[in-house]
Amino acid sequence: MKKYPKFLTKCKNCDKDVFAKNSSFDKPNRQFCDKSCFRSYKNKIDNPSKRDEVKIKISEGGKKRNLEYLKNPETILKRSKTISGENHHNWQGGKTSYLRKMRNSQEMKEWKKKVLKRDNYKCIFCKSREKLNVDHIIPFCIVYNTEKVFDISNGRTLCLKCHIKTDTFGVKANKHKK
Repeated sequence: MKKYPKFLTKCKNCDKDVFAKNSSFDKPNRQFCDKSCFRSYKNKIDNPSKRDEVKIKISEGGKKRNLEYLKNPETILKRSKTISGENHHNWQGGKTSYLRKMRNSQEMKEWKKKVLKRDNYKCIFCKSREKLNVDHIIPFCIVYNTEKVFDISNGRTLCLKCHIKTDTFGVKANKHKK
């Protein structure tokens, strides 16, 4: 068996001294001090975002942009108008129903807040504070097109367990239509 002389070289990844055989130096993993250094080096070559100089450029890139103007209320309103309705990329021709719009409207949110506050954020039946719902006493499906829909006297705060037991929960509310 022929012995090859060992010579001193530097690890390509961490610059540590490495002894390598003359015959094996042409193999790529022999140019590193161990397998972890080889994998680390290979990862940096294959994935540019892992390189130190690229990491620095990426971190400095975000610092250059001043995003304070986005916090301005006028800018927020202007941007919301430019990306809402027909201008939004996912616009599908106004499919949202009137009832869904009404349920998600700002007036409905305000009505719910007022009812919760009036009932002291407690279920009116069991006095629980967990999983609270705001319920219409006269069901929403009946009063949605009247002024009673946002009337605080037509609302009550119920926990989910008590709300399920009422006859105004979900499809049971449709019985009131008759």
